[in-house]
Amino acid sequence: MLGTGIVRLDGVSLSTATIPIVNDVRGEIRFGDLWTLTTPPGQRVTVGELNPGISVTNGRVAFQLLSEQRVSIESAEFDFASGTLAMRPTTISLGADETRFELTLRDVDAAALLRTLSVPDMTATGRLEGSFPLLLTRRSAFVEGGVIRAQGEGGLLSYTGQAGDSATGVSRIAFDALRSFQYDNLSLTLDGDLNGDVVSSIEFSGHNSGRPVDLGPIAPIPGVGRITVRGVPFDFIVRVTAPFRRLAQTAATITDPSVLINQSREQEAQEPVDPDTPPPR
Repeated sequence: MLGTGIVRLDGVSLSTATIPIVNDVRGEIRFGDLWTLTTPPGQRVTVGELNPGISVTNGRVAFQLLSEQRVSIESAEFDFASGTLAMRPTTISLGADETRFELTLRDVDAAALLRTLSVPDMTATGRLEGSFPLLLTRRSAFVEGGVIRAQGEGGLLSYTGQAGDSATGVSRIAFDALRSFQYDNLSLTLDGDLNGDVVSSIEFSGHNSGRPVDLGPIAPIPGVGRITVRGVPFDFIVRVTAPFRRLAQTAATITDPSVLINQSREQEAQEPVDPDTPPPR
């Protein structure tokens, strides 16, 4: 015995424990069997906004409801920072002790990402991509080997804040370089418990452009005046351990040198988190 039916969603909003904001869900779900709550492939809904902490919009989701409380995600894409946040096709068992899936970032605009994360005193160019394998359990969620990296030939970073005005030595040179910094490579990795600590390794390299850097604070030459150079190569390698809910602050450390330098000053009187991590050079 079979029973068929259609459920029409017209601007439905809802909230879950892990995703507090789900707005404007629209579409029709055609059930092939109401007794087992299963559907044919290719069911489609749109989602106006989904916000688990960072807002993504204009969602397009294709799926199939299977027997035994399983959902086949055929495709799921949202607009994010002028690019796309997507979920790789997978089958999820509702109520399972563990669920694994992977999110991907494609063609994200660096400037739009800075605006989305509210990173102050920064401008940027370039495109970013990445992937985030996730493990969901009944108690928490874990990211395993997540990475964001620069696409193509990199881009330009420019820090316009005043945090470096009183800096000296190597710190001052780092601030000066990041006033106009042409990066060739940029990557950020994430591993850890999203309800606890996430370890992030941030690496970017390139050279200063625009205004020359004054090397006098670290390489004074007796009898020679002020030494300024342009195009000096720099490598920044930073390791951060922090609660995931401060991810926006972690993201800011990719580009805001004041965060890195302030962390360094605070740790001078403390044991370093990772004593093997080399300083910026």
